[in-house]
Amino acid sequence: MNAQRDIDLPWVAVDAAGRLAVFTTAGEGPVPASALQASAAVEAVVAELSVVGGSKLLVDYPRPDDFVSFAERGLYAYDWCDAHRIGAAAKGCYELVAVPLRPVLIGELPEGLRLPFEATLIADACFGASQCRVAT
Repeated sequence: MNAQRDIDLPWVAVDAAGRLAVFTTAGEGPVPASALQASAAVEAVVAELSVVGGSKLLVDYPRPDDFVSFAERGLYAYDWCDAHRIGAAAKGCYELVAVPLRPVLIGELPEGLRLPFEATLIADACFGASQCRVAT
């Protein structure tokens, strides 16, 4: 695991059921080494994804545009919310911010867009659950 301090880095992964998610670190969240290696392509790949449906915002953010955009493209959108918590209030996990109304599965993506997602499998996660722990 690597944490990229002071950089709000987006990274992506796939769960065992083939669901896709994007995680933002808030400058503090852990990033698997496999996702870090693929991170250079993440923004370009997400920009290539078409809007497939609406989204549901679960957290009241002042500027939720990126999370809504991710979910509209079929990705579950998570954020490292502990950046705003201290001590016992910290949860130590990524929290679900927005859900797609029409989730996209890895097999639906063109092969050229799959690579960053396939680089990081989080086998014990169920994207869409309220939290996602990333093994450290």
